Amino acid sequence: MAKIVSRFPESLLNQLEQSGYRPLTSDGRRAFDPYYDEMNGHWSAASSFLTMIAWNDAIPTFYKPAEGLLFCMQYDGTDEGWTAIPFLGRYSQNSITRALRVLSEDLKTLGFPLKVMGVTPWMLPFYQGQDEIVWEVESPRDSMEYIYQREDFLESLNSSDSRYRYRYFLRRFESETVVLTSANAEECLDCVRAVWCSGAQCPDCFACPLEAVGAVMRAFDDLRADGLLVRVDGKPAGFCVTSCRNGLGIYHFKHTNNRLKGINEYLLRECFERFLDGAEEINFTEDLGVESLRAYKRKLAPYTLLPRMTLRGRRVT
Repeated sequence: MAKIVSRFPESLLNQLEQSGYRPLTSDGRRAFDPYYDEMNGHWSAASSFLTMIAWNDAIPTFYKPAEGLLFCMQYDGTDEGWTAIPFLGRYSQNSITRALRVLSEDLKTLGFPLKVMGVTPWMLPFYQGQDEIVWEVESPRDSMEYIYQREDFLESLNSSDSRYRYRYFLRRFESETVVLTSANAEECLDCVRAVWCSGAQCPDCFACPLEAVGAVMRAFDDLRADGLLVRVDGKPAGFCVTSCRNGLGIYHFKHTNNRLKGINEYLLRECFERFLDGAEEINFTEDLGVESLRAYKRKLAPYTLLPRMTLRGRRVT
């Protein structure tokens, strides 16, 4: 919490605490679990606990239970203010209406307008289904997440090209694969430094991938996540972090040395077969407008784009 505390006035943090909000930490996962299990449908990758922990230094999160739901408040650096992300838990029109009244008062106390980021399509009618608030809806293309149905994703993994590259990697390279634990944190950070940091300058990054991966890996054993690390010739060459819950499989992080032909196909297949085989849908997160990443995700398999909508609300009297 040292970084978070140093970035905001103590009075603002006191206001959050007085409104019942607690800072997000990795040991809070058990408080979140029951709310995820009650969700009416799949949530976005951005609303997953692992994602919030990963980017908590850049996008601090505070939470509290109220009205039978879990409220999450985040600092939005774009608008320089606090905003909500979608409520977690079982949605009903009455519960969301009550929750929005509480949230409106919380944000008013903090001095910020009513704003909810990351709303997915099945959630939208619940937010719009009351007379007290008029919403402006935004849906940025760069933040839409790629969703693959299980059958389509599996067909992609079993394509002749994917199987060839998978087998090529196994034949060509002396590799060792281990299941991730927190003990592998430094090796994963070495991968990020080699794959990402070697080709980017710090000002290029909205938030630091090293800090995000470090936050996840240090808390990995408590995050209800799975993943693999691949070593080639005894050195870390790639890793992948996934989660699977209520039929939703998410590829959260995948960093690989792409000079090693087939390592991407190897990690995708191995993680799917070991950890995501029970998923109905695969979420491969957003492309952030990066053309090479966009082309890769579009080519991978037939997909739909999951909008993460931003709602700006105005109360009517």
